Amino acid sequence: MDSFLNQLLRDKFLSETCLSSGYIQFGSGPDWYDPLCFDLTQQTNDADYAIVQWDHEQILCNSKIRVLKTIAPSFEALVMRIIK
Repeated sequence: MDSFLNQLLRDKFLSETCLSSGYIQFGSGPDWYDPLCFDLTQQTNDADYAIVQWDHEQILCNSKIRVLKTIAPSFEALVMRIIK
């Protein structure tokens, strides 16, 4: 568990930007840089959150948040898609 957390927090600027902007990182893309996050700004009616992937280069180079894509409209939807 420590190594997983260390990977997520290895870039302090990136992880702090996620949290301060309303995103909770729980994973990363295949290159371990484009963060996968719960988007706390997109809450569903049943208190679930969209899952998004950020563009890390926009954050690090331009200090701008840019969502590459919405992975799923909610965590439940993501889990259901994986189960199917």
